[in-house]
Amino acid sequence: MANAAGSTVLKRWIQTYKKDFAKIFSTFCILEEKTKFKNLDKLLPEKRTILCNKYYEMFRISCKLLQEYLIYSGITQPNTLLTLKQAYYSEILTDGQRWINLFFLFKNYDRNRNEETEKDLINYINEEYFMLYKQLDSYIKPEIDDLI
Repeated sequence: MANAAGSTVLKRWIQTYKKDFAKIFSTFCILEEKTKFKNLDKLLPEKRTILCNKYYEMFRISCKLLQEYLIYSGITQPNTLLTLKQAYYSEILTDGQRWINLFFLFKNYDRNRNEETEKDLINYINEEYFMLYKQLDSYIKPEIDDLI
């Protein structure tokens, strides 16, 4: 039974990476290239909102991926903040403080969805935090490639 449960956890973790994270991550890599030298403060409000919602989705999927990976490793955490801390302690994440800052940035965005928080979010993601997603991908992808 434990073996079947372990197999289910493994499948769920791989599925979270392949169907959710890798898909949105590749979109964001393209988006990062397209927006690298643009002034994103001048985006139309509806486009800014769509972009922020996509960034929020990327963060949620990343946290879900981390949680699934930790479960696969035998560690469970009840919430996102503890998942991020554990992933840092487990050396999955190299910059735990930035992930925690990102957590609070999205928490603020979720509570105060307005033009100012959207602009802050877009600027912070593009300037400081996108590399965190790249680091996460560079950690998880080889792990999955070894298993498949």
